Amino acid sequence: MQVITIPDDWMKVYQAGVEALRIGLFNDAFQCFEKFLKQWPNHAGAWSNLGNVYWMTGQHKGALSAFEQAVRIDPKFWHFSFNLGIALLAHGRYKRGLTLELARTVDQENAQYQRFRALPLWHGQQIGTLCIYHDQGYGDQLLTTRFMASARQRCKRLIVDIGAGDFVDLYRRCMPDDIELRIHREHNPEIPEADAYVPMLALPWALKLYHQEAWPDPRVTLTFDEIERARERLRLESEGRQTVFINWRGAERNPWEAWRSPGLKTYADLIRSRPDIFWFTCNPETQAEIGNSGLPITLFKCTWLETAAYLFAADRAISSCTATAHVLGILGRRAAITLSITPYWLWGLSGSRSSLYPGLTLLRQQTFNDWDYVIQEVEKYISLIS
Repeated sequence: MQVITIPDDWMKVYQAGVEALRIGLFNDAFQCFEKFLKQWPNHAGAWSNLGNVYWMTGQHKGALSAFEQAVRIDPKFWHFSFNLGIALLAHGRYKRGLTLELARTVDQENAQYQRFRALPLWHGQQIGTLCIYHDQGYGDQLLTTRFMASARQRCKRLIVDIGAGDFVDLYRRCMPDDIELRIHREHNPEIPEADAYVPMLALPWALKLYHQEAWPDPRVTLTFDEIERARERLRLESEGRQTVFINWRGAERNPWEAWRSPGLKTYADLIRSRPDIFWFTCNPETQAEIGNSGLPITLFKCTWLETAAYLFAADRAISSCTATAHVLGILGRRAAITLSITPYWLWGLSGSRSSLYPGLTLLRQQTFNDWDYVIQEVEKYISLIS
């Protein structure tokens, strides 16, 4: 492969684009990458980053083309393949998308992938002991519970390695009883002994389930007492008002969180205009934010299992794209999910319904970073409370 030396002045243009992209100055980033590529059209990194600009701002066809160009120039760098895989998945092209998305497992900066990197990858064959390990957040871990029964049928013993925390209690409710659950702790990263290993989010790839319509339905079981306790507390706290669960943001560690979630300020006018509603949330990380806003939102400090019961018991529920969206989905209840113009790939790029969770209504941005339309749709959804 020919190595091209790029002068420092041009590298400054490229680096300026990278920095502008990092902080969300997408117009500036676009101009930098466009200028750079006119001079250096075979620079795969610039094409991939231009694709990121297109992707984040809702120019999905342009993103797909830019990502394809990056992979054509350098098919060996995992991040280019990963970006293209995500774009293909969002467009519903699952077979190639899942294969390319799996390139992420060679990321040397991800400790979880490095744990298992040298071990045999499971391709869906019948084996003795299989270990499925967590490689994503709580939402994706809940999403992939739907594949566990199918994976269990292809091995004599199944070990699922997941993150620690009270999430485990809810997660166990979604799993077949004969699956062994191991809690991975960072200070003791023991690797379960198995014949093959696979990250959770690669399960549809390993099982060759290339259409969402073919994915098994999820399941979760709450007891009557758990639901009744949640209903009783909501009755007491709401004092006769209708109850609405609201989650306005996901995990802050996500680099695109500022663009994928509406944020509390976006809901402020709606919440103030509806004193007839008892608004509540269950995310302990929002306590300071609620206090600073002065909005009448009640925070329930509870476990994930208790959160599921409150979500089941509420009159309405609204969530951004985060773990609570998946909890609502596996509960099979009706709820509204607010999505940016370029949401996480599993929601697709269009439509108000998801084949993954038929009870959920998807409220999508119409233009980049404009939540006004979404909030108007939330208001309509709230008005449907009987």
